[in-house]
Parts: sequence; structure tokens; C-alpha cells
Amino acid sequence: MAAAYAVADGGQLSTSTELLAARHIDRFGVQAVYGRALTCREINAMTLAESVRNVYNQRAQANTDWSAWAQTYPDLSAFLNRAIKAAAELGYIDG
Repeated sequence: MAAAYAVADGGQLSTSTELLAARHIDRFGVQAVYGRALTCREINAMTLAESVRNVYNQRAQANTDWSAWAQTYPDLSAFLNRAIKAAAELGYIDG
């Protein structure tokens, strides 16, 4: 979650392990990338990272004041705030 936010925000990281794995799986298939079935933890981590990126992009494309976006989408805003906090705590972004 933290790394995915840092990537979306243009922070120190150029990619997150989960986003990179998801991109490779989309392109080559899970068997070619991992040589086995994914674990539930891996699936959840990739899904969470993609969700962070998608919500970040949705907010960025809203072309409105972020506080107005947060009022319109309070659950997504809370989710993104958790990602921001995690990224700041791990030192991926200034916070």
C-alpha cells in the first residue's frame, strides 16, 4: 500500500513489487512469472496496490479541489489517507 502510493505520487520509488508483479502477470501469466499458483496473500497485496494506484489516479483526474473530492468520496479518501500515512511512516514520501 505504502509503496504503491509512493509510486503513484512520484516519490522515491519507481515501482512497487506488487505493481510490477501484477503488470508481469497481466502480460505473461502467473505460471510464467511465478511457476505456481499465487497465494491469497500475494493476490491481496497486488489487488491492494492496484487499488491505491487507481484511487490516486481517480483523485488526480477529478480536476477539482481535493477536499471536494474527499467530501464526494469519503471512503476512497479514507483509503487513500491510510496509504499516505503508511508511505510517510516508511519514509517513502515526506510527511
